[in-house]
Amino acid sequence: MSTLEPQELPLPTGHGASYNPMNSPDREDPYARYESLRREEPASYSPMFGTWLISRYDDVRRILTDNRRFTTEGTYAKLTAGFEPEARVLLDRSHTLTALNILASDDEHGRLRKPFHKFFTAQQIGKWEPMVRRQTSALIDDFSAGGPVDVMESLAYPLPLQGMFELLGVPYEDRALIRPGVEAVLACMLELVGPEHQVETARRVLAYEAYLIELIEQRRADPLDDLVSMGVQSMDSGPDGLRLPELVALLSENLILAGYETTAKAIGNALYFLLTHREHWEQLIADPTLIPKAVEELFRLDAVVLGFFRFATEPVDLHGVTIPAGDSVLLLYASANHDEQHFPRPAEYDPGRPNLNDHLSFGYGLHYCLGAYLARLQLRMVLELLTTRHPGLRLVPDQEINWTANVSIRGLEHLLVTAT
Repeated sequence: MSTLEPQELPLPTGHGASYNPMNSPDREDPYARYESLRREEPASYSPMFGTWLISRYDDVRRILTDNRRFTTEGTYAKLTAGFEPEARVLLDRSHTLTALNILASDDEHGRLRKPFHKFFTAQQIGKWEPMVRRQTSALIDDFSAGGPVDVMESLAYPLPLQGMFELLGVPYEDRALIRPGVEAVLACMLELVGPEHQVETARRVLAYEAYLIELIEQRRADPLDDLVSMGVQSMDSGPDGLRLPELVALLSENLILAGYETTAKAIGNALYFLLTHREHWEQLIADPTLIPKAVEELFRLDAVVLGFFRFATEPVDLHGVTIPAGDSVLLLYASANHDEQHFPRPAEYDPGRPNLNDHLSFGYGLHYCLGAYLARLQLRMVLELLTTRHPGLRLVPDQEINWTANVSIRGLEHLLVTAT
């Protein structure tokens, strides 16, 4: 990803070079490392990932609005450049990783986002609350009293996926077929896929996209009241409408993946924190009106999206180093959310913070997460229904807690609870 060899760059004093969220200790708890980065190396180079780590709140937020000097354009193609030639040949056919999507340049961003924007406003999300409540309640119905439940597999993953599939109009019987493709896209973008798995991962991406293309053609022949039909309508609206590769990319990554993986892990992270710090769980049981603010604080406290990439369009001086044109920067949202200069006592859970909504868990500016209101609603429904129906919910003692290994997203693989 870098235009320069690591030895040509200023050698970091250690924090940037040793940061690795895919290994211990950063995998389990990256926040101690983030504190050191903010204090000593706020712009630090990581040879391991070929990117600059930006860790302070003001810097991250400023770069998120500096669309002239920092761009998202071409992000995915650059992130998959390390694949073996046979896998790259396959990925070159992928719309998700090559077509314009919501991470496109500023000129294209508004055009791509426009067809779906009205579906994700706060007002529209409010209309979906009965659907989300029904889906959440049905999943909780399957919790067996007294027996251990993996809350990730039984609730956290199915809920956002069911919600997005219903909004897209994906038939119920097809939904299990899509998840491997979603996970393959995630692996291509944000994981270090071993050479022995790259070709199979690329094939899964293409099979997933082939399904989406078939669904698009079905909606063209028989439109319904869903997001796919809305995208098809945009395709047929004229020269400024979506093109087929763009619609596939938007459905694949920006709607299904972003609306599924991050929300699922946010639910798991929130429940793990509340059940580990039981006094806060009991507080929500005693006063459910606190839940909306608790949702915001939980998003800040343990952000699922550790950070995301931008690319410098020109040399940029920051904290005594020069980021060369063409280099990537990894904006560490999770570190910014713990910046002591913006959030006093950042490691403490405090839903009464006066600047509660300043967190950057959904990004900021032009590329603010399209599904932010839906993610908030789904986590709120989980907390409302679980604290009401299973106030005695507890973690299974002595279970092994494993965190996903990913440069950008952090969450639990499993979380065992007992529902009484």
